Amino acid sequence: MPTLKITKGKLGAKTKKADGGDSASAAAASKLQQRDIKGMEEMYWSVRYQLEQIDEVRKKLESPNIWDLIYEAYELYSNPHKRMQIELLREVVFELKRDYNKEFDALERFKEDQIFLIKEKNELIKELLLNLKTEDELFEPDHHILENPDHIFDVKESDIKVEKYLTKEERAKVEEERRR
Repeated sequence: MPTLKITKGKLGAKTKKADGGDSASAAAASKLQQRDIKGMEEMYWSVRYQLEQIDEVRKKLESPNIWDLIYEAYELYSNPHKRMQIELLREVVFELKRDYNKEFDALERFKEDQIFLIKEKNELIKELLLNLKTEDELFEPDHHILENPDHIFDVKESDIKVEKYLTKEERAKVEEERRR
């Protein structure tokens, strides 16, 4: 970050030591010099402040955070602000859902890996038990029916309570099979 160094007097100007006879001109020069130093200090701090503001804007642009854009409750007095707030909140909800789904998928992969490890260990234990000629009950991990949302698409015969409709050809085949 470039910074300005404050020096006494004007930048690049040489100062001489005051002689005893030039007291009036020395006082005027001193006032002028003090004004120049004050101006340089103000310039230094304004440059420094502007650089800090630029850095803050750069940080916000590099990592956009939706929470920085959301208005406070007292700022929602105009319709455009209200509409923008609605869209920002929708985006926040979308981001929360996306983050939740990422976390859930990672947990599901972890569970699948652990189940695979348990099954591998069970295979080793079965081999050892076979060598020892003993039998023991092993834990077999299985999935709960609600863990798989696609289970609702699986239809079993026991789920169907209505008698199946048979076409004429199917009825003829069933009657032939009964006769045999």
